[in-house]
Amino acid sequence: MQYFLTFFLVLFSALGQASVNDSINIPKVEAQKFDTLFSKIVKESESYKDLKLIKNSDLDIISTAHKADVASYKSTIISLQEDIDQLKQEVSAKIDVVEEDREVTGSVDTINTLLILIGVGVLLVLVIVFTIFQNKKLKETLNLNKSSLESLENEFDEFKRSAMERELKVKRELLNERNKNNQEL
Repeated sequence: MQYFLTFFLVLFSALGQASVNDSINIPKVEAQKFDTLFSKIVKESESYKDLKLIKNSDLDIISTAHKADVASYKSTIISLQEDIDQLKQEVSAKIDVVEEDREVTGSVDTINTLLILIGVGVLLVLVIVFTIFQNKKLKETLNLNKSSLESLENEFDEFKRSAMERELKVKRELLNERNKNNQEL
């Protein structure tokens, strides 16, 4: 009987080794994704009257693969979210730059308009001041010319009067001389 028990123990241990070796040959977790590992385990698992038997070691491998996939997806999601946030910031910065450009362009247009208006205003003021000064100079010149004309007219009138007086004096003298000459004759 002892031989019989030994035989069964050896047989069962060999079967146990065979079942371990015959179990699903799953490669390392990094090599395959969760979906492929899961489908491979379901296909290759042993069945017992339409029930599939999955070993705990295989479930651990699937769980590890699932966790790795989830971590990978999470890191991808985080990376994509960071990219989205960065793109949002870039778009926001570009929008701010465009708005600043509009504001600068608007303020530049406003400044240009103000400068043009100031320039036109300064030119108008200069023209008015120039006109006023020219008008003042012309009035001064006109007044000077009027006074010169009046003084010339007064001088001319005095010259005329003195010339008439001289002429009259000369005529009297001539008349006196003629009268004397007539009397002497």
